[in-house]
Parts: sequence; C-alpha cells; structure tokens
Amino acid sequence: MTKLHITKATQAHVNELAKKLRPADINEVYLSTGRTAHAVLIDSLKLSRYAQSIHYKNEVVGMFGVVNHPTDNDTGIPWLLSTEKLDYCSLSFIKECIGVLDVLHILYKTLTNISHEDHLATHKWLKCCGFEMGNKYENINIKNSTFIKFKKVRKDV
Repeated sequence: MTKLHITKATQAHVNELAKKLRPADINEVYLSTGRTAHAVLIDSLKLSRYAQSIHYKNEVVGMFGVVNHPTDNDTGIPWLLSTEKLDYCSLSFIKECIGVLDVLHILYKTLTNISHEDHLATHKWLKCCGFEMGNKYENINIKNSTFIKFKKVRKDV
C-alpha cells in the first residue's frame, strides 16, 4: 500500500503541480486573482511562512501552506492547491492536516480564507479540518464571483 507523505515545498514541486491541477482549483485561482495558478503557486511558496508538498505514488499531488494576513498579525491565511489524485488519499491527508493546523495555531490565533462558492471539494476539506463557514462575498474580482469565508479560531482564544 502506497501512502502519502509530506515534504517541504520547493520550486520544482510548483512546476510539477501546476501542469496538473484540478480544474476547480485553476478556476478558483483565476476568479479570485485574475492570474494563473502557476503564478499564484510561485508567489504562495515565496510568501508562505510554512509550505509543504503532498506526495502520493511518487508524484506531487498537492501543495499547501499559510501566509500572513496583510493587516492582522494574529491571523494566517491557509491555502491548498491539488490534483484530483489527492482524492485517492484524502482521508490520510485530512488526518495530517489536523496536526498541521495544531502547529499553525501556535503561530496564529485565527486561520481564515475564502473559497469560490462552487468549489465543494475545498469546502469539504475546510469543514473536515474544523473551519466554520461564514459570510458570502458577492461580486468579487473576475466575473463578479461569489466566495465564502471560512474561519478557524484557536480553542484557547
């Protein structure tokens, strides 16, 4: 049985992953930023305080990390971009994420992000990781898209 493993993210991982991202991730990145997923992955790796790559069967199937909120030092913005192959090991990945989020909550009181309303795989992942769904933000950026805010607050806060 092949299981997933997580390593420190690299530029080589960005280049490999960008070629095979799930269409919903490509769409969400474009609708939220107007940029390509490859460009956003490059910036995410550079800006992240913590960035990891997810490997399954000797290939990169995802990357995730956290960047500082631009105006609130107690808040981090986690991100995840992946291929559809992450679905083959999603239960293992969610278990790994729980531990990672515990580490991130040492760095940040609050973790928050927005996700396109149609990106149900991301919503499911966030809910499994303990994020709560919040407000909808309509008419965001490209094509007046609707995004949903997700938030997770450290338990001792």
